[in-house]
Amino acid sequence: IDKAMSEKANDVDYFADAYMKVLGAILSEDDLENLRNYRIINLKSRESDDPNETPENLDVDFLSKPNADTTQENLINRVIDNLYQVSMITNLNDKDFGNSTGVALEMKYKPMLNLATLKARGFTEALKDMYQVVFASDLIENIDREAWKDLDINFKYDLPHDTLSEAQTAQILANLVSSETWLKTLSIVNDPRQELERMDKEQREQIQANMQVLKQNNAVTDGETNANSRTSQEADRLSART
Repeated sequence: IDKAMSEKANDVDYFADAYMKVLGAILSEDDLENLRNYRIINLKSRESDDPNETPENLDVDFLSKPNADTTQENLINRVIDNLYQVSMITNLNDKDFGNSTGVALEMKYKPMLNLATLKARGFTEALKDMYQVVFASDLIENIDREAWKDLDINFKYDLPHDTLSEAQTAQILANLVSSETWLKTLSIVNDPRQELERMDKEQREQIQANMQVLKQNNAVTDGETNANSRTSQEADRLSART
């Protein structure tokens, strides 16, 4: 790519510094200065006006070499395509890249995801080795030496996702696997364990809110009558009369 771009730059410089050729006339220093100053070419093909003198063919043009711009552009495009294919990297500047669906984009990112997954495995092993040394150093209190074996290291990749398909898949897996496992299928959930804790907290708060509503609506809870209910008040009135 550098070589092709360098050749294109040389071509630009060549055309900017092209030589003008004048065949059939001899130009003096004054003629050259006038051409340079006024940028007007007005020449004749013979020195005198004698009709018996045979005029020479006058030719005024710029020296030019064959134009290889199309060949250079094709070479650059071919080299760039092969570069991305060999390196297994997605070309984000592809003109057709922005018109693809979420599933198609995910498939285009597949080679990059495979490379990232391979690097993540090595990075996971390195992190576990580091934590093994830290936990074995007794510098952290109340931490077991073998706690590094229970570490769960997850890497999140910035990839396009089809959220509709993920939601449908999660609904299908809801009754087949554990809650933490089916939460992992959702890209919008960063930490499944933390999400489960939030769900449990919201459920407990909802139960408490429902119990409070039941108490306010004269309901019976825990086998005891609500003292503020109408039933309790009627019973108190009957007891007072008797």
